[in-house]
Amino acid sequence: MHFVFNASGSLGDLAPLICLGVELRRRGHECVFVVNGHHETTLAKLGFAVEITGPASEYAKAMNDVALNHPRKFIGVLAGVAANELRDVYGAILRVARPDSVLVYRVTAMAARVAAEKLGLRDCAVGLMPYEICGYESPPALGSPLVNRLVRALPESMRKNGVARLEKQFAGPVLIPALEVLRKEAGLAPMAGLMRGEVRKCAEILLTYPEWYGGRESYWPGQMRHAGFLFLPQMREADAVVDWFLDVGPPPVLVTMGSAVRVKDGLMERLVRLSRELGRRVLCADFTHEGPPRVEGDVCVSAPLWLDPVLPKCVALVHRGGVGVMAMALRFGVPQLIVGQVMDHPDNGERVARLGAGRWCYTAWTTDRALKKALAAVIEDPVLREGARACAARIAEDRSLEVACDRIEALGSR
Repeated sequence: MHFVFNASGSLGDLAPLICLGVELRRRGHECVFVVNGHHETTLAKLGFAVEITGPASEYAKAMNDVALNHPRKFIGVLAGVAANELRDVYGAILRVARPDSVLVYRVTAMAARVAAEKLGLRDCAVGLMPYEICGYESPPALGSPLVNRLVRALPESMRKNGVARLEKQFAGPVLIPALEVLRKEAGLAPMAGLMRGEVRKCAEILLTYPEWYGGRESYWPGQMRHAGFLFLPQMREADAVVDWFLDVGPPPVLVTMGSAVRVKDGLMERLVRLSRELGRRVLCADFTHEGPPRVEGDVCVSAPLWLDPVLPKCVALVHRGGVGVMAMALRFGVPQLIVGQVMDHPDNGERVARLGAGRWCYTAWTTDRALKKALAAVIEDPVLREGARACAARIAEDRSLEVACDRIEALGSR
């Protein structure tokens, strides 16, 4: 079988599709990725064919936009990026797709949906987190704790209408018109809505998180099903300096800001200072750091790390709340503190807290005192440690990758 994968965003956004590609290739299938040039090196190292949709400089420009870390403005940034890459993604898919191809793409990749409909391809949309599915029976956290309480206090009919309005707000005056032009040029009918219309047309909708993390809602179409968290194979060992730092003293606090929000807002420095005030060593994975890791007393600063060899040796993880990093902490049973305010970060933080596996702080409202209290809890509270280990045990029992690939293979056999 021939599979074409497409997703935009950070490595965390692309990771579940890479997992699927690795396993499907092991099963003897041909896989090609349609992505921004930023991800070309990573995919090439894994031996995948890559079709580039745009230069890495476009990715860097979007990731370094200060508005991406603003609780309201980030939506406009993401909509603009999606609109600007529509034609490039659509054209790239048309170049590599074959009549027998199966198209696998992130649920928000609307250009891929247009290509699937135009070419008559079997397709599978992949939902990475509950936030982007945005149910209204149990709505995700969309912002601050106050906003979340107000939304959930609304009658269900108002929440349903609110989800539709949120889709329009996300698409705004930029993405929907661009999509409609592309569909018209492709000879397709106008859209039936985004998540409530177009995604329902997909032959398969695969959710790469378990049902115990984000449950099913009664109105979901039958082809929307959970698989579970998917984890990349470890591609490199820990750096020798980092490995030495991990082994030479007590388990440190790992602080990483992830790869999706690259804005310097002083949060990492605050977290390092507060961890040290609690008497803890700190391992900092800083996206701005260049060169080999640097050790200064009880702090080690490194470029972004591959988490597999590092997390099990840490006492706690602190991050903004990206779903990939969050799931890794659950996988290894490490308590985590999520400090985030944009995209899926608040929702992931709230879900982790609800599972008893960590704490969540809304960035804009968090004083040093509150941050230090939450940090002390994820380091010292045995209840949170037990909650994290319970999540790790559930993940260890999952057959997520096998289930996901079985469904995609079955789709290709139709």
